[in-house]
Amino acid sequence: MLKLIKGGNMGKKFSSQGTWLGGLTFQMNVDGHKIILDGPEIYGGRDMGIIPKQLLLCSLVGCTGMDVVSILGNEMKKKYELQVTADGELTEMHPVIYRSIEIIYHFKGRNLSKDVLNEAIQLSHTKYCSITAMLKEAVEISYLIEIEDGDV
Repeated sequence: MLKLIKGGNMGKKFSSQGTWLGGLTFQMNVDGHKIILDGPEIYGGRDMGIIPKQLLLCSLVGCTGMDVVSILGNEMKKKYELQVTADGELTEMHPVIYRSIEIIYHFKGRNLSKDVLNEAIQLSHTKYCSITAMLKEAVEISYLIEIEDGDV
């Protein structure tokens, strides 16, 4: 089950700092971790980093993925591999935003129960994943579970 730490991030204030490097390039500094954000060349960027909209999908994948492995527990971790992919469909008019997002959970392992995996994913989507909670107010989010039978 998901380990909740009393206090955790609740009530905490997060901060990000971006330093402009020219063009559309920003170096983001988040608690000492650096990420480069940029745009494609067609829009004046230099394609040196992640597009902010793509980073949003990364945050979604990381959040729900961390939830799922936490919910499934330490013992189960040894029995499967997990790859999470988020595909976002964009609108055509400005502001260009996500119209829909599909999250694909690809598990590999022996004798994995789709019901158990689905329950963990449902808990992430309905209770624990703060990124899903924020995004689902603005965009349709769906998911798909793929199970590949094989040794890990």
